[in-house]
Amino acid sequence: MNISIIITNYQQGKFLLPLLDYLWKSNYFPHEVEIIVVDNLSSESEFLRQTLCHKEQQVSSLITTSFIFLDQNFGPSYSRNRGAEKAQGQYIQLLDADDWIDPIKIIRQYNFALKNNFPSFVTSKWARVTWESDWNHRKDIFIYQPHFSDPIPLSVIKDDGFVPLMSGLINRQSFLEAGGFREDMWVIEDVRFLIYLSKINPHFMVCPSEEPLFFYRVGNNQSLSNSRKLEFVNACYANAVYVEELLGLENLNDSQIEILIKAYGNIARFFFEHDRAKFKELLGRIKKLQPKYIPHSPKALRYLSHLLGYENAEAIALKYRQLKKIINSRAR
Repeated sequence: MNISIIITNYQQGKFLLPLLDYLWKSNYFPHEVEIIVVDNLSSESEFLRQTLCHKEQQVSSLITTSFIFLDQNFGPSYSRNRGAEKAQGQYIQLLDADDWIDPIKIIRQYNFALKNNFPSFVTSKWARVTWESDWNHRKDIFIYQPHFSDPIPLSVIKDDGFVPLMSGLINRQSFLEAGGFREDMWVIEDVRFLIYLSKINPHFMVCPSEEPLFFYRVGNNQSLSNSRKLEFVNACYANAVYVEELLGLENLNDSQIEILIKAYGNIARFFFEHDRAKFKELLGRIKKLQPKYIPHSPKALRYLSHLLGYENAEAIALKYRQLKKIINSRAR
């Protein structure tokens, strides 16, 4: 196989079935493509089992399709690892059932990989789109141009450094050598995996593209990053700490340390409101890097921090946000 497309699904059958039809009808895939669907014990599992097996019989013989129905929902990392274990492709394309790709993405990125000594990860321009969007009627929220800087682990935790794994192809051999996803991580696991992958093979590349090739739907209130907000921020913090310890401060220059400080600073604001003990711990890390820490943004917080000190400024900012919520709720 050239490419294994691994699609994970949980309660998104209304997107999964059209996505499969869309992929099956594509004329832009290499000849040897397999699609592996992994269902995380959705309430719709039995319906999908019957429907997908029936649809599979109508698919071109050039596309092999198989299904894994898990008997328990162990989370996205577990399901992706099971799909990767079954995969035979030289490269892996990950997808969630509620996202999609331009079919030309596969062949374009695969040919680019062949010409560039088989990178461990090759990505392209991608877009956040409205929840109602599809390949026939698309409304972009924002289009992103990925970029990587050295060291890669630091670049993927930057404010503007997020690169969804679905926007790229992953070298399957490198995936296996990196150990796959941490199965205890249900959120921001993709960033941790990119860090692991870069340790094994830091050959990350961006395939040129005038238009976005991967599309991420925004607006799912049940998404893990929304429904597990505290866990999400804690995982972001854990990733930043892991990168700091992995790289070692003695190996970073001033501008690279500044990237780390900004990453910590964004997380600190959330912890000040929701986990004061974790805030104190994080602030200790920040002050170790920059004893007289002043946040870069927002401007009002930066100004208050200069006048009153950072912690006092955060306290005032929190009171302001709480008061604003009360006023807005009464206005309704």
